[in-house]
Amino acid sequence: TIPARDIWVYKKLGLTLTFQADTLAEKKVDFVYYPNIDSTDYKLAVADFKKGLVVLKPASEMYTGDSDIMTVLTNCYIGADMSQEAADAFKAAAEKNPDNKDFQYNYGVILLRDSNYPAAIAEFERTLKLDPEYWNALYNMGASYVNWGVQIQNNASRNSDPDSLRKVISAKFAAALPYLEKFSKNKPGDPNIWELLG
Repeated sequence: TIPARDIWVYKKLGLTLTFQADTLAEKKVDFVYYPNIDSTDYKLAVADFKKGLVVLKPASEMYTGDSDIMTVLTNCYIGADMSQEAADAFKAAAEKNPDNKDFQYNYGVILLRDSNYPAAIAEFERTLKLDPEYWNALYNMGASYVNWGVQIQNNASRNSDPDSLRKVISAKFAAALPYLEKFSKNKPGDPNIWELLG
């Protein structure tokens, strides 16, 4: 006996599947389907974050040294898809409050998110001068060097001298090691450190 054939047609997806008994025997794709993404929830969230800024911006101006308000304000800017405003706010706060390790650190995180590795590293260095055991700053300092090395590798042209390129990338990874090793000794239960350190 010949196993039963079953054909499933998905016109909207441009897909036809042919089954022979319980096995997929043939798959035919007529066109690549690109679904429309429902961004309703995202747009509602952005609108809510923007409402939060109405309260947080004046509060941050009244209490310029309050790191909790600045952290929430920055998260609000990021949630409202206004990362440049977040960077500007923390840059101003870090400059006005050079002894506030949280402001230096948070500005560094924003710079790291924007792949501005030299500037991020400078902010994490300021943070670590204020508090050598600021664990998140140690981790992100190491991550900045690693990401910088990976960026150099990914952006290298085909004509790059492999030996010179390897030396530059190795130098970035080597610079990351002391920070990551110190973090791993004090936070051995954090799985992220072992992946990054490896």
